[in-house]
Amino acid sequence: MNPILSMSLMPVSGDGAARAVAVQSSSPMNSFDDRLPDYIKSSPPGLKPLEPAVLTLVMAIYRHDPDTLAHSWRVAGLCVYLYRRLLAEGQRKVPLDDLYSAALLHDIGKVTVPSDLLQAPRSLQAEERTLVQKHAAEGGRMLQSLRGPLKALACSLAVSHHECWNGSGYPVGLPSRLLPLHCRIAGLMDVFDALASPRAYKPGWPLDKLVALFVAQAGKQFDPKLINRLAPYWTSLLQEHGRLMDITLDTPSS
Repeated sequence: MNPILSMSLMPVSGDGAARAVAVQSSSPMNSFDDRLPDYIKSSPPGLKPLEPAVLTLVMAIYRHDPDTLAHSWRVAGLCVYLYRRLLAEGQRKVPLDDLYSAALLHDIGKVTVPSDLLQAPRSLQAEERTLVQKHAAEGGRMLQSLRGPLKALACSLAVSHHECWNGSGYPVGLPSRLLPLHCRIAGLMDVFDALASPRAYKPGWPLDKLVALFVAQAGKQFDPKLINRLAPYWTSLLQEHGRLMDITLDTPSS
């Protein structure tokens, strides 16, 4: 079995187990919940509305940390934006609807991380960083509550989005060259949003600094062929990120 998927089947322990049970046993939402931010209604053009089971998990993220949901929504939008442009419809291995939902849930494991750590306006201590890093494996296990093809896809994205091309990532240390393209795109867009987005302790990175980082990390953290293929898209990616960022900033958090 792929080690990414086998990691997601390991039993959840401690606080993570309690949190997973609470989320998975929640009553599914039958429609958009007015407690969620309005931007969740704004799926990319041509995509179906989110499934009730996905909305239930989205609500769990939002209740724990609204900034994590805003980040996840931008990452999901960027994944669909890029996947559409890199692959023609007949070349895609996963449907755009499922990719969007899976990317939206890639950080679900952060509901097991104390919110004060997620929001800390400082560098984390080593032990704090280790705790935060557990979110990838925890997320894969929590997403076992999903059904159908989305289950495997969402688990894979949750567990693998911090794996690196050279095997130096976490939680498995699996070289991301062994992962499908959609997983590599999700990992790259996760970093892209984190760097391009302004935070209390830093401004958003400009285009030249972003491109320099990704080019420097080609063959280390990121797929070098994928980085080369992005050359025509960097400017439009940052523009799309800015559009998504404006939407999330215009939506009040509770």
